[in-house]
Amino acid sequence: SRNVDDYLSLLTELQSLSKELEGTFFSDQLRYESTLVDLVPDDTMLYVSIPNVSSNLSEAHSLIQQRLAASPALSEWWQTEMGGLSLDPMFSLVVSKVAAFGDYLGDEVALALALPLDQRLDELDGPPTMLLLAHTNDGAGLSAFLEQELATLQATASFTGTGGELPMVLVSDPTTLPPADPDDPQLLLRVHDGLFAAALDPQALIDLEAVRSGAMNPFVTNPFHTRLEETFLDGVDYLVGADMGRVLEQIGEKAAEEGRGGRAQVLSTLEATGLMDIEHLMLEREKGTDGGVHHRMVVNFDGPRRGMAAWLEAPAPMASLEFMSPDASFVSAALLKEPKDLLTDLFALIGPNDADFLEELETFETEHGISVMDDFAAPLGGEMAVALDGPILPVPSWKVVVEVYDAARLQNTLRFLVDEINAEMGEGDTLTLTQEDRAGRTYFTLTSTHLGAGVHYVFVDGYLILAPSQVLLDRAIQYRDSGYSLATAPAFTSLLPQDGHANFSGLSYQNLKGILAPLMDRLSQAAEGLTDEQRQRVEELADDAPATLACIYGESDRIIFVSNSQSDLFSSLLSTGGALGLEDLLETTLGDNMPTSLFAPAASI
Repeated sequence: SRNVDDYLSLLTELQSLSKELEGTFFSDQLRYESTLVDLVPDDTMLYVSIPNVSSNLSEAHSLIQQRLAASPALSEWWQTEMGGLSLDPMFSLVVSKVAAFGDYLGDEVALALALPLDQRLDELDGPPTMLLLAHTNDGAGLSAFLEQELATLQATASFTGTGGELPMVLVSDPTTLPPADPDDPQLLLRVHDGLFAAALDPQALIDLEAVRSGAMNPFVTNPFHTRLEETFLDGVDYLVGADMGRVLEQIGEKAAEEGRGGRAQVLSTLEATGLMDIEHLMLEREKGTDGGVHHRMVVNFDGPRRGMAAWLEAPAPMASLEFMSPDASFVSAALLKEPKDLLTDLFALIGPNDADFLEELETFETEHGISVMDDFAAPLGGEMAVALDGPILPVPSWKVVVEVYDAARLQNTLRFLVDEINAEMGEGDTLTLTQEDRAGRTYFTLTSTHLGAGVHYVFVDGYLILAPSQVLLDRAIQYRDSGYSLATAPAFTSLLPQDGHANFSGLSYQNLKGILAPLMDRLSQAAEGLTDEQRQRVEELADDAPATLACIYGESDRIIFVSNSQSDLFSSLLSTGGALGLEDLLETTLGDNMPTSLFAPAASI
């Protein structure tokens, strides 16, 4: 690109800013318990616990402004992609007010939410459950601050309760308030006895006070509460918990009301997959002792996993990783149920929804003299890995490793399929399958006269290895034989979770350096390739881009995901406030009454 220098400057600026902001929104210490979780309503379906990082908010905002002022490239990108956010005086005002508000609060801020599915606010008998809680370190100061800010807001034309804004009211005694009006919602704020609370319904504040005065809170006997407490015991920074059992129960009740078709069919499919057995979902983000970011998601089931939910096998050694080089750019591997069992589950799932499927499958097998189950699935094992392992130009160095129980039968099946395909295609494009015996092994090559490209494969020690060249196959075997592979590489082993697990059910590893080095070699040879200075800048960017690893554990009644990635999906969900589709769920449910004044600034920040 003729703009390569501009792009490199922008990338450098973005990476530098990201590193400086990396620890801004993390607390210094993990939380191992929460007194707020004992106060939330019994019908809570979603519980969010975050650290009070308001003290760092102004610092982060100032840092962004300084970097934008110092870098024209970054400022131009920010204006284009972010709409000038952070430079807008109104946004700066919001940041300063949020930071000032947070100074009065304790270390934890919690949100409890319960929304009836598929109903809008104006269709409810009362407002949905929404309770925001935080301990205060200066109740009198917070009350005075809120009184002053609300007075200022009410004096402006924008705070009228119209245009989607949600009026806020400071409440001293919720028992004196009339019942909540769904057509005229208000956000009720209360500061009392060391606690700040915000709710849409005065009854929520009344019930909260009763619990604090000694009344029994049914939620503390709820299994969801127990799961939240267990999660806190491991130490958390950010936590999002969802009572999926209650959510799925509501979906089931709604489907039953609608009868056949539509949602009922979807529900039937979910039931067959075993996903309807999900009980709780816990998402965590924390700053580890190594200074890095760690994410953890736990999906709990109300019994042993079944159906598609049981396709992931228990953790075990993964020999497929031994065929990958220490410099691999991307590797994804998994231990699944044997393909024959997977097909059995899949056919049972498809059959009720497609009456012709099994009959068409039987016709196909009869006409071609092949059994998909016995000839193709049965010879395969449940371990599989895919990788990008080598140069990406001129042909990407992809690699696939699959466990095989019966190599001879699988090879016979592949030969049969090639002959059948060629017979169907006639004189058009044809497939050619050849073999070569070398060094005591038989190498196979499958080529297409139309595509020109070929797939090379070989069977080694119970595994099928596929790659775009025999050279890559030889290297894969060398990694396995020498013991010098990804499985033992420090770049990989240093990323393994320090949670006592030696094995996994699945993993995904990526390392940008493995892509950039061969790519730069290729570009440097081009007529207008990278200059030495440009190459050095790219190398510096690559050195600062850490490798990432995500692991999955399939246990009898739960699935656990663990990741050290700063920018994976889970991190994005948490950092934007969109975990579990919370913002979309609120917008769908509340419609025009969406409390944008409460959620939009936080999401923007």
